[in-house]
Amino acid sequence: MRLVLIFVICINYLFAIDIGTINIQNDNNLVEQTKDIQKLLNKYEINIKINKNDNSHDAINTLITNVSDNFFAIVNKDTIYNYNKQSKQNKSIYSQIPAILSLGEEQIHIFTNINNEFDFDIKKDYKVYCEDNISNSCITARFVASMYELDFTFLNSSIDTIEDDLKSNKIDLFISVKKAPAKEFINFIDVKLIDLPTNFKMEDMYINTQLSSDTYSFIDEDMHIYSVKQVLITNLKSKKYNALINNIIKIIVLNKDYLYKNNPKIWNENDFSYIKYNKFLKTAKLTILMLAEDKKRADALKF
Repeated sequence: MRLVLIFVICINYLFAIDIGTINIQNDNNLVEQTKDIQKLLNKYEINIKINKNDNSHDAINTLITNVSDNFFAIVNKDTIYNYNKQSKQNKSIYSQIPAILSLGEEQIHIFTNINNEFDFDIKKDYKVYCEDNISNSCITARFVASMYELDFTFLNSSIDTIEDDLKSNKIDLFISVKKAPAKEFINFIDVKLIDLPTNFKMEDMYINTQLSSDTYSFIDEDMHIYSVKQVLITNLKSKKYNALINNIIKIIVLNKDYLYKNNPKIWNENDFSYIKYNKFLKTAKLTILMLAEDKKRADALKF
């Protein structure tokens, strides 16, 4: 196995260093991705621990209220905005936890009864299940309601009963944010996914993607779906950490092919060049743009 060697400077600073803890939601795909990062960094003698949280909101809160070595987190983009909006502090939290690298995405699954046909321009009231109040799914659900001017009444259900609740119309919509294909949904029957109408406000927060017809058995053809970007954030925003942050970014970005080869399911959709966040650490952005430009130049020389 051959890894990209990038330590031109600061090699002594980074050698055998412990960079604390990275906080993530306890989700199988995200855990797998973070372990890939952990193993990759370890090959460069950089050690990082993993702490599992219930959701992105809790991961952000851990960084904001850090009392030990919680320096990093991977969270959903809309949760950062939601946390900032709900913050009781007098100033924005964006500068406290700037983004440093985009890491994949999760799809917004909106399920309903297979026989239901909804026109969001006409029908505005819906009974919705999206897990816990501050779960990633419920935060996204509230964004959807706001951007389409819908009125959601949130009801209790569970992954074990949601199919029956949809079939009986006890629940109109089941909204869940997970990387597709999510194993929880593989065996669903008599349900369908809703393709949300084009909405410019949605596109400010989310990205347009296509879900292939072979993703789930209940999809007959390729369909449009919105996805939530996931991002690596940090509270190490002081200039003295610039070399550390830049080298972590370089290790991950320059080893993209290695990561994909060893785990294509997790790394196939990663767009490290995505930098559309309210606060992106300046030195991290410059490093990412430099790496992207270097790749363009190298590709231009290929026959």
